[in-house]
Amino acid sequence: MEAQTLDGEIHDQRVIKCGVTIEGDTMKTIRPFVETSGKLAGKIVIKVQSRSGSNSNFTTQTVGFPGSSSIAVGRPTNIKIDMVAMSDDVQLCSLAKSIDFDDQGIRI
Repeated sequence: MEAQTLDGEIHDQRVIKCGVTIEGDTMKTIRPFVETSGKLAGKIVIKVQSRSGSNSNFTTQTVGFPGSSSIAVGRPTNIKIDMVAMSDDVQLCSLAKSIDFDDQGIRI
């Protein structure tokens, strides 16, 4: 499966693009990203809640950018992603998305 991108909502003009990429078939890998127009450093806080059958998992990561990080989730039926990128206590962008992999028509 090719990677799919979920775009976040931009709150600061220095941000060109932000969000997460999701790739994988059974095992999903979620990678947050922030693209900026110049030198800008900050942090990304990402929370991922996944459900597979009766199992539920919750992961929170705080990572610096520029840089990279990923969260791997095995065989999810649905995922809830909450992400916020900040720099100097200013919110740059955010993403809140729920994905149900069992719904017809959703292919990520």
